[in-house]
Amino acid sequence: MFRRWPRMAEVLNADRPDIRIKREILVRTRSTESQVGMTQEERQANIRNVFRVRKPSEIRGKGILLADDVITTGSTANECARALLENGARHVDVLTLGQTQKRLDTNNER
Repeated sequence: MFRRWPRMAEVLNADRPDIRIKREILVRTRSTESQVGMTQEERQANIRNVFRVRKPSEIRGKGILLADDVITTGSTANECARALLENGARHVDVLTLGQTQKRLDTNNER
């Protein structure tokens, strides 16, 4: 979706020269295990210190909108925000396109 932002902004007449998409600011420093089935605590430990800010000078003092496709426990978004804030971002807002739902146990219907 974000790769198409320039075209979408043009169609919606929403071009904002003061807003820039920078996918290269945060980089993953190591691979992690799949977080499917992990508890929130396990997810936090799995993702801890995984992201690094490539160019802190580009975010220093700026408000950041962090976009993520789906949020489950918030561990990844929190870790990304932590890295951005520690490297000088003024504030970080998170936009997600979806949220996971707890799975209902259909065998125990009431």
